Amino acid sequence: YQTQSTWGHFLSVYFFSDAWGSLRPAVPMDVAADEVAPFLAGSESPLWHSLALGVTSGVTCVVVGHPLDTIKVRIQTNARTGLFRGLYCGMTAPLMMATPSSVASFLSYGTALKLIGDDSLRSVTLAGAASGVLYSCIATPFEMVKCNAQRAHTSAWRVLRTTPLRRLYRGLGIALVRDVNQCAAYYYFAERLNRSESMQARFGEHTAFVAGSLTGVIHCTVEYLPDTLKSRFQTDPERRGYRAHAAALG
Repeated sequence: YQTQSTWGHFLSVYFFSDAWGSLRPAVPMDVAADEVAPFLAGSESPLWHSLALGVTSGVTCVVVGHPLDTIKVRIQTNARTGLFRGLYCGMTAPLMMATPSSVASFLSYGTALKLIGDDSLRSVTLAGAASGVLYSCIATPFEMVKCNAQRAHTSAWRVLRTTPLRRLYRGLGIALVRDVNQCAAYYYFAERLNRSESMQARFGEHTAFVAGSLTGVIHCTVEYLPDTLKSRFQTDPERRGYRAHAAALG
């Protein structure tokens, strides 16, 4: 899972930064991180910038990471048979989810920064946490379909046809716990590492590449435990509560 998250995030951050880099001011080498121009988006950035970053990040992460995500879900849900078979099962759901959920995350992040009115790392963290709420609300039904398709080695459409509408939001509570924390971590470390004087000095024009990799590792470490609980909760045919699955993890 760390491999999937790392590569997906560093590719989206790195390639987007190449296109955006010529428009951003150079990072000064003698100021604190809070005083450096924001890397992803800032309180004065146009919202189309957040929109473009959301589309790029969402699609890249799905295309690069879905096979590894399938293996992750099967391990999380104890579906040990056929671990490496049908690695693109359920890809329709995350592809449909990728653009709206990622765009919603980055747009809500950019909007929150505008409301807060500054680009300090504290504001970045708060805006990131706020974006996690909207992300969960959009992503949960798609992830419900995706996880069940991956575990059962079937198509997303088949799962969708057999899942009652009211059950699509099963797991929203733990998804909120996961996404508020992981989004706060994602935006904080993406900004902190890309604004870092030592990172700029050591890696120069490759800072975004390295920072994207490290951000992927850190934020997926933050989200992994609640994500495992969510996956088991969503794919449980007996529909047991959170406590039963949390006890199993222990």
